[in-house]
Amino acid sequence: EILEHLLEASGGDIERAQRGIIYIDEIDKKADKNGEHPTYTKAVLDNLLAMAEGGTYYITKNEIPFDTSFVTFAFGGAFSGIEEYLKPEKAKTAIGFNQVKEDKPDTRTPEQKLTSALIKYGFSPEFVGRTPLLIQMNKLDEAELKKIALNGNKSQLILYRDLLKDLNIDFTYTDEAIDLIAKKAKDLKYTWDISKDMDGSTKAYFFTTNGGTLVFNSENESITDSALR
Repeated sequence: EILEHLLEASGGDIERAQRGIIYIDEIDKKADKNGEHPTYTKAVLDNLLAMAEGGTYYITKNEIPFDTSFVTFAFGGAFSGIEEYLKPEKAKTAIGFNQVKEDKPDTRTPEQKLTSALIKYGFSPEFVGRTPLLIQMNKLDEAELKKIALNGNKSQLILYRDLLKDLNIDFTYTDEAIDLIAKKAKDLKYTWDISKDMDGSTKAYFFTTNGGTLVFNSENESITDSALR
C-alpha cells in the first residue's frame, strides 16, 4: 500500500517512483517499550527494513514490479519520554593505591548516545543499526506552532472556516486565540494538540444559523468569545 501511494504521487511514473522518498511518521509507536507485543513489533519493523534494504514488490491489480533499492526511507516521531534515556551515563573508575572511585565522564558521541537511547526506548539493535543516519530535531517553538495552526494542510482553522463559509457563516479568530492554542500545544509537548484542541473545542461549542457569526467560547481552556469568534 505504501508503494502504491508513492506510485500514485509520482503520477504513475514507475521510474520516478522507484527513486522517490517514503516518510513514515509515528515510528516511535512501533517501539516495544514494555515488552508487551515483541512479535508484532518485530514483524512490522522487519518488513519495513526489508523494503528499505531493497527488493522487488508487485503492486496494484496489474502486478507492477516495484524495485525499492533506490527509494529513500525516513522514519520520524515524537519519541515522548526518550529524554530519560539521553541523560549522561556515569561510570566509576578506580584511581590510586587506595582505589578511590571517581565519576568517569560520558565520552560517547551524540550519535552513540542517540543509538543507545533508541534501543532502550524499545527498538531492536538490528533496526537501529541498519538505520544509517540518526537526527535529533529541535522542538517547535510557539511561533512555529502558530504557523502550523494557521497554514498547515490539516489546519482545523482552515477546515472550519471553509466548512462554515458554505453555510454563509463567518468564522474568524484573533491573534490572542492563536497564541493561546500554540501555548497549550507547546506545554503539552505535542504539535498535534493544536488540531485536537481546536476540533474538540469547536464541537463542544458549535452552533449554526442561517447566517451570521460562529462564536467559539471555551472557558475551561482559557479561550473566550472575545479571543475567538
